Amino acid sequence: VSPDMDAPPRPPRHPVTAARLTLAHASGLSASVVGAFACDPADATRAYYVAGGNVVSAPLREVGQQGFLRGHDADVTCMCVSANGRFMATGQAGVNADVRVWDLSSGKCVHVLSEHDQGVARVVFSPDERLLVSVGVPADGKLFVWDVETGAIVANGPCEPNDTKAIEFSPVVVQGVFYTFAAAGSDVVIFGIDAASGVLGGQKCGVGHTKRHYCSAVFSSDGESLYCGSTSGDVASFGVSGCVLRALAPVCGGGALVLVNDPSEQNRFLVGGGDGTVSVYSPKRPPTVLDALDHVWKLKGSVTSISFVDGDGGKCDASGAQIVDKFVACTAEGGKYLC
Repeated sequence: VSPDMDAPPRPPRHPVTAARLTLAHASGLSASVVGAFACDPADATRAYYVAGGNVVSAPLREVGQQGFLRGHDADVTCMCVSANGRFMATGQAGVNADVRVWDLSSGKCVHVLSEHDQGVARVVFSPDERLLVSVGVPADGKLFVWDVETGAIVANGPCEPNDTKAIEFSPVVVQGVFYTFAAAGSDVVIFGIDAASGVLGGQKCGVGHTKRHYCSAVFSSDGESLYCGSTSGDVASFGVSGCVLRALAPVCGGGALVLVNDPSEQNRFLVGGGDGTVSVYSPKRPPTVLDALDHVWKLKGSVTSISFVDGDGGKCDASGAQIVDKFVACTAEGGKYLC
């Protein structure tokens, strides 16, 4: 263009506005997160599962109609639904390692608990939904006991063991204030907490010359025994009163990653294995070396979640309680199996 000629007019500029996208549907889940899938204890036809930095709420029998619990700014690393389905707690990775407590009736976040650094390893509610325990990853190394209603710290201390992979409350609460919970990793530590005074203490369980790394835990219905699944594929039985190892039972291969109560029979448990098996563990039956081969289901990928559901579409027993007769197992490869 000659400098003597007029340049062609430029089109008018319009401000560029960034579009805000809203998540409408999620089809996958963070399957490698242990405990990333859970059914609602108050409604066994509804499930919650972790998908990246969100938690998805979805009906089991209908396509769509999903809800989302949003608020974390990094991947969710752990999730726990309270015994009556009133609350959910989630923890996340990263420097903003918040624990969030959700009211599931409204879907609203009621507390943001910001005491952990680097990441949250596990969260668990007490059986009466009064307390919440959170433990950090090894780089964080902290344990907190929270008041669920107020979000206040009841007690805190170092996380023992530092590499805790499982944490579980005893179903027994004494005089409404004395609670027992266990943390399992390279060791097993049984804690006692006085919720009224905030006094917290723990005792490491004696194991003799037996060395295991534990990754799952559950108490017996009377609170007198603690069962911990190991990365070796066996389940260890501990006496709570003496904090000592009583027995080891081989169950699966690849690690007993998930250990849950079977609601159809007292003191019987399902074990999700790293080898893709789901096995039955019954402490009352003397274990044999063949138990490791006696699995009930064989799935594709390591089993990372087991949650019981209503498989008969809302049927109730003679007492009016909803029948929970099936379970959903999730694997690290992303599979979800109704068994």
